Amino acid sequence: MKYAFTAVVAVLLFIHCTGRSDTVEIIEENGVEVVINHLEPYSLEGEPSTFELEAIFAIDFEEEDLATRGMDEVLDFDVDAGGNVYCVCTSQVFKFDPAGGFLLKFGRKGEGPGEFQEAEKCQARLTGEFMLYEWMKQRLIFFSQEGEFLRQSTFAAEEEIWGSDVVLLDSGNTLYIGAPEDPD
Repeated sequence: MKYAFTAVVAVLLFIHCTGRSDTVEIIEENGVEVVINHLEPYSLEGEPSTFELEAIFAIDFEEEDLATRGMDEVLDFDVDAGGNVYCVCTSQVFKFDPAGGFLLKFGRKGEGPGEFQEAEKCQARLTGEFMLYEWMKQRLIFFSQEGEFLRQSTFAAEEEIWGSDVVLLDSGNTLYIGAPEDPD
């Protein structure tokens, strides 16, 4: 009797624990691999259970025109209040309109006013300024959103900072975020 009961429990557990094994369908759409899941999504009562992604625009960084203009690795980007996109490359900034069309580039490699070696962070300000942060030199470089150099300022961290970031606050103060290179 114990054997029969154990066998029935084992069969019931096996049936209950084996899930549906619907096949996964993989298609290619516009050069992108898409995995189609035929299972119904889990949903919470009163909450939406599906979403759709809608492409508003795209910037093709492999476009020949951008390559001839000097666009290389994009290190950071930001969007201003008007929807313009700023892409920071190694030593230049590229500005695109809200539809992804190229508008202008500004900045250049160097150490003089309006020049930088490798700015890694940026911020489009509500004041109409565009700020770059060059962490190796610990300086902020300000441009107008039309690309005109405005000013720069340097600051010294008390110790070597690793993984640093900087945010210019609306108050005008600077928030410097990072961790000591040697936490001991």
